Parts: sequence; structure tokens; C-alpha cells
Amino acid sequence: MRQTTPRVVLASAGFAVYLIALAFIAFWPIPVDRPVDGRISEFIAWAHSIGMDAITYARIEWTANVVLFLPLGVFLTVLLGSRRWWMSVVIGILVSSLIELGQGIFLADRTASGWDVLANSTGTLIGALLTVATTATIIETRSRSRNRSGDLSARAGQPTPGGSTRRTATRR
Repeated sequence: MRQTTPRVVLASAGFAVYLIALAFIAFWPIPVDRPVDGRISEFIAWAHSIGMDAITYARIEWTANVVLFLPLGVFLTVLLGSRRWWMSVVIGILVSSLIELGQGIFLADRTASGWDVLANSTGTLIGALLTVATTATIIETRSRSRNRSGDLSARAGQPTPGGSTRRTATRR
């Protein structure tokens, strides 16, 4: 039987909070950006006025969808394990597809979009890959640290190239 670690408990709690927030955002009856639509338009107009024509509403919305689903990839990969990172992406695609289907069927003011599924899935993929990379880095760092401390203790008492004997500090 697998033992529950503090990491799993913390990840599970964070995941639950994230899913609740995601459900509110995804199934809010009106688009969640409607209250700030004027400010977004002002920002885009300002960006265009200084020559940043690449900033568009579509790109802002795409980026927001990617960022919204990054945590899904992170939490699922932490909970499922780095070896199963691909399952996080599959689950992300399914969750996103179900959200878009629900918006299309049940929410008159919301629009279902395949582009949203693609953006959300991209966010899940990035979150999963960042988690795999971070986990690998942590494991490698811990491994190096253990190897260094093991090398030092293994060499204690052996002659040095100059002929003297190595001594290690003892704890008292």
C-alpha cells in the first residue's frame, strides 16, 4: 500500500482549491472578462499607440487560457508522478473539452471554442513539462549532494596526495 506523503496531501488540497476556482471561471454565466472589457480595450489601444501591434484581444485571451491551465498540468503531474506526465495532458484535453462542451450547451452568453481547448491543453502540457523538469532538477541536486557527502566520508582516513591522512570532524 502506498503511503501518503505531506507533498501529496498539500498537492491534493491545492488541486481541490484550483478545481473549484476553475469551475467558477469556466461556468460563470457571462464571460469572466466582461467586467474589465473596457480596460482590456484601452490597454490594447495604448499598446498599438506605442507600436506594439502584436498585442490583440485574441492573443490576450489565448495567453490567459494557457496560464489558467498551467496549474492543472502541475497538480496532475505531481499527483500522478513524473513518469505519467502524459496522462496529465490527456486529462487536461478531456477537462477542457468537457468545459467547452458545457459552455456551448448550457451557457447562452458563452462561446465554445476549439481554440480554447488547444490553448488550455497547451497550458496543461507546459505545466506538466515544467513539473517534470523541476522534479528532475531536484532529484539530480539531491543525488549530487548525497554523492558528495558520501565521497567525503569514504575518503576519511585515506592518505592524501601529499602523504598526510585525511581527518573528518567528529560531532560531539
